[in-house]
Amino acid sequence: MAFENSSFYILPLMIESQEDLHKFLTSSDKWREGVRDGGEYGGKYGYLFNYVSRIIESEEMCRVYQYADPSSLPIYMFHNEILSAEIPVITEATLYAFGTGIGFFELKVSYGGMTMSEICNFAYHFKVATRAKKDKYVKGDKKSLHVVLDDLFPGGRAGARRFITGRDADKYQGLCFHMIKTDYKDEAERNLLLFRLKRSYTDKFLYDENNDFGQYDMTFAPYEYLTFGGCQEGFAALCRDTGIESTDYFINEYFYPQLIFHHHYMYLILLNQRFSELLYVEEIATTENTKAVVEGISKKIVALKTRYSFHVVSDDYIYQNIYARMYKILDIDKLFLDIEENGDRLTLLQNNELAETEKANGVFLMCLSFLTVFSALVDLATYLDRMSVGNLVSTVLSATGVLGIFVYAAVRFVKQRKKRKGK
Repeated sequence: MAFENSSFYILPLMIESQEDLHKFLTSSDKWREGVRDGGEYGGKYGYLFNYVSRIIESEEMCRVYQYADPSSLPIYMFHNEILSAEIPVITEATLYAFGTGIGFFELKVSYGGMTMSEICNFAYHFKVATRAKKDKYVKGDKKSLHVVLDDLFPGGRAGARRFITGRDADKYQGLCFHMIKTDYKDEAERNLLLFRLKRSYTDKFLYDENNDFGQYDMTFAPYEYLTFGGCQEGFAALCRDTGIESTDYFINEYFYPQLIFHHHYMYLILLNQRFSELLYVEEIATTENTKAVVEGISKKIVALKTRYSFHVVSDDYIYQNIYARMYKILDIDKLFLDIEENGDRLTLLQNNELAETEKANGVFLMCLSFLTVFSALVDLATYLDRMSVGNLVSTVLSATGVLGIFVYAAVRFVKQRKKRKGK
């Protein structure tokens, strides 16, 4: 598998119903289920621990669907014009549907002989297309990205919809995973390329080499010929030929499938954690006070923490280095903290529901006790009447019984109030 300059363009989705989505896609001849084969060089996610790689191999944890004819998808969905001598090609279209309720629809685009400036310009149009009005940049008979997505996942039937990242209903986030091999003369030029690639910026965005962009940016260069860069908007792997035969052979034959089958999948694992957390924080903040909803959210949070979230994914220092840095950049721990703090609201809702249940049970038991005592006294009075003790005795007993019942009820009421105040 020779190296080719290419990118994965990733669109987060909310999976409203795994069952509806599976039924919709498998009933169509346009989709087929299953992951791509790693082949001789890529392997099956071999650089990652088993508890990480099993997610992609488990239908319960992540279903994968591939579009049968990706080349039929319009490349002009990003922009009305592609300003390059060579037109990029969509070679893959894949949907990852995680059991967390989050999915990612991604397009793999190959650039052929496009220049770095043309690649960055194309990537920028993708990012803008995810956020723009449907008809802003694509006109005439060409379909916009939004229209293409509506065709692929029609609302109400597909069980999936785009993940909104802002109050504006047209604001969606698009992420990029770039795999680029090009020559660069020095570290400064390399950093400039990384700055543009990982953010999908054109050369119109001015770069300040003295700005390290704080905690939301990372550059990791394990070797002189290989550098990784990441931020909240995307990820990029940048490499170049060295003139050393063995190293160049590794880059051109082995490194590219490693990017596709290991680094790319590791990036999806990170994104699934981030967007699942964003979804759950939103659900907690807007949930209704019902037992079923509260229990449903609680179960999803537990599943995310125990089955999909990790701090350590590999014993290889390159993979673990990248993962740890991107984990921090994507604010995964901070979002978990938001879930825990907002989770106090879930606990409050559960406690309120429990208190209401206890109150109802208390009333029921009090009524039951009242009826039991009353029934016993009536039976006693009837018995005495039959024994000819006299109406006076019967009346006294009845009055005493009624008074006893009221005293009992009053004591129960006071105890219940003290119990509720003590919580």
